Amino acid sequence: TDAASNATVITETVTVSDNTDPTFTVDGNSSDYATSVELGGSYSAGTIANIVDESSTTQAVGGDTVTTNTAGTYSVTYTVTDAASNATVITETVTVSDVNNSKVR
Repeated sequence: TDAASNATVITETVTVSDNTDPTFTVDGNSSDYATSVELGGSYSAGTIANIVDESSTTQAVGGDTVTTNTAGTYSVTYTVTDAASNATVITETVTVSDVNNSKVR
């Protein structure tokens, strides 16, 4: 308002958008996505970390089924999509081997 009582109203619209793709870690590793598993040991899918909307993140897992009783290399594909439809796709390489030579008789 100025000295003559003239007033101006300004309206501003602010839109906040989530454009951040979810991040993904496998046993705390977010760079090479390689996991070694002892023959006969246990394996579980990686964990998701999303800094924007962690509670609404979903994951789809595809690729090979890791069989820890069979030595070999398995590829497990993860598609992580958050509530804003941002997606990240990674492939984890899981190597099952008798690292400790415990299964050799």
